[in-house]
Amino acid sequence: MFYNRHEQLLGGEGTQQCLPSDMLQLTVGDRLVILATIQGLRRIEQGALAPRRSWRLWLDAPRNTEVALEIGNLITKITGLPLPRSRAFIEQLPAAITLELYEQQAYRLAQQLQNLVTLRLYPCVKN
Repeated sequence: MFYNRHEQLLGGEGTQQCLPSDMLQLTVGDRLVILATIQGLRRIEQGALAPRRSWRLWLDAPRNTEVALEIGNLITKITGLPLPRSRAFIEQLPAAITLELYEQQAYRLAQQLQNLVTLRLYPCVKN
């Protein structure tokens, strides 16, 4: 993936990004170039998303309340879990929760949380 912001195209200085953050919000006029297979492009065109996988997230108790709030916000932001449900989970720590995530979401969630709390994140085994 290659990303170039609209203002940068109009002659202003700026950085172009390869593999931009998944939190990036596109605006009108931005350029996003994606290399993909024909099948992948057809799935995007048809809105057929790849299936998500069940992941088990276990978190230890956070160090303090501020960290707990940040953990809840990150879980909501990355996974799409409603904030009240995320906060209810945080109040019960140490605890585990099952989440439906794409591989990239699971990786990013673990990466963002590892500096805040002790965690384990692993895919659920299918029966």
